[in-house]
Amino acid sequence: MENSKNEINKRIQQLDPEKRAALADIVKEKMAQRERSPEMPADYDVVILGGGLAGSGLARQLIRRRKATRILVVEKSTFPCPEVAFKVGESVTELGSYYLREVLELHEHLNEEQIEKAGVRYFFSFEDNQDITRRMEVGLKRFPPVPGYQLDRGRLENYLYKANCSEGVTFWDNCRVADIAVGNPHKITVKRGTEQHEVTTKWIVDATGRAGTLKRKLDLAEQTQHASSSAWFRISGVVSVETWTDNLKWKERIAPGIRQIGTIHLMGKGYWVWIIVLPSNATSIGIVADPEYHSLSEFNSLEKMIQWLHKHEPQCAAVIEARKDQIQDFLAVKHFSHGCKRLFSKDRWCITGEAGVFADPFYSPGTDFISINNTLICDLLMRDFEGEEIAALAEQYNFNLLGLFKLYLNTYQNQYPVMGNEQVMLAKIIWDWAIYWGVNAFMFFRENKSFDLQWLSTVQSEMRRFNELNNTMQSLFKEWDRIENPVVSDQLFSLLDLEFLYKLHTGLVVDLDSEESRAQLIENIRTLEILAREYCRYVSALKDPAEPSMKAAQELIESLKLDQSLTASERMQNDLSTIWLSKRQQSIA
Repeated sequence: MENSKNEINKRIQQLDPEKRAALADIVKEKMAQRERSPEMPADYDVVILGGGLAGSGLARQLIRRRKATRILVVEKSTFPCPEVAFKVGESVTELGSYYLREVLELHEHLNEEQIEKAGVRYFFSFEDNQDITRRMEVGLKRFPPVPGYQLDRGRLENYLYKANCSEGVTFWDNCRVADIAVGNPHKITVKRGTEQHEVTTKWIVDATGRAGTLKRKLDLAEQTQHASSSAWFRISGVVSVETWTDNLKWKERIAPGIRQIGTIHLMGKGYWVWIIVLPSNATSIGIVADPEYHSLSEFNSLEKMIQWLHKHEPQCAAVIEARKDQIQDFLAVKHFSHGCKRLFSKDRWCITGEAGVFADPFYSPGTDFISINNTLICDLLMRDFEGEEIAALAEQYNFNLLGLFKLYLNTYQNQYPVMGNEQVMLAKIIWDWAIYWGVNAFMFFRENKSFDLQWLSTVQSEMRRFNELNNTMQSLFKEWDRIENPVVSDQLFSLLDLEFLYKLHTGLVVDLDSEESRAQLIENIRTLEILAREYCRYVSALKDPAEPSMKAAQELIESLKLDQSLTASERMQNDLSTIWLSKRQQSIA
């Protein structure tokens, strides 16, 4: 116990004086409150509102960490649910996949019941988009070394439901929350069928998705400025871009079937369309668009969506038109991005999944945030059950995770116009995957180091530099889009052919101790610095410095104060030269 107190004191001492004083007051008040009001016994240790991926995943994580934990999951739907569940989150990248595979120990289910995906694939618009083979293609030629998955969410959640029940988790489905009284203990009134029940719990977790039951009760909702909207449906059978052409040369440049089981993105100015083949022999198709370019009113019904696709993605529309009778469902969501004022509380409540924050589906970050959020909740609860004071830690986790959300949001906000620019978007995709594999996912694979305050203190200056680099580069992409927009066609760019990107990707699964992880993170940020420098050199050479957008770009470049002494390997220099598409186009011609 003394070691725990010392650890908390060290963490408090590392904060600035104002925050240190505030946290000290919180701890004192909490201790005084416990002396005044001894804890009352509760029916459960934790009640989780919501039995989807976030809620059921957390229940499994908790019960596997501490078998004695008394857990109740309350879910409004009835189990088993339909396999093709109507939820966003069918495409899962490396961080979320690691959580499902290693933390929740779902190896067998993922391998046998879900689809290991062949990475992500982007097709950029060319002329009227009537010929998929003329569109520039960015993706992989083969399966990536570190796996990701395409999920039937219903199938996964049914599996978690059965597994949790078999391990002692109490699960009430067909159950609605009537009232919540936050206290010590919390009191929850639920309606299960025709019966009403009141239960008490030490901890309560809101995993109710966009309903945000506890979030709304506590008035924690926050708007974001990222205004994009989406509409999507599922259709029976497989929709494969391979069938959109008879061009054998185009088909044979990638192994058969690889395109079909990657997450497809059809890209255009202000929008993208996803095509995701699901394990249950269905395909998910959705539009995501910035309302400044494509208003949701243009595609907020099934008929409107098909007409929109006829206009912007006619090959996709033709496939759907021929199979309209196989469409299973439809949903449209306006301004899907949302924030939250607080996710963790010293008063023993937390919020996870879409009930908390959601940025954008473009890089499939939803399961990533569930993974990180649930891991932090699990840590808080385990420490509390051991008698540790968690007030300061809850504050730290809240600050850091909301900070990470803002970092992610910056990747998408006001970036949709760039999606119609092959050159800038290629550079952005490479950058975004480099920071994901090199920093964000890298630290989660290392016991979630991005939330280990003591370890972070050893890389404080490097992480500050990483944030500066990323924030400025995201702004530069927007200015770069106004300066250059070449027309590129008939090209395949394979992301993992870039050696530095391949090393960042495979580096996720290299076994490293704490000090080795620190050294590798610093090396990864050094790689990002070199990449940023090469991008800046390219942009600086484009146009007359007096041009307004060029002037704004130059100001951003100068603000970075890039380290010109860093040297790239000969292989990295050669790889970087392949990014400039106008030069590639000339060499092909």
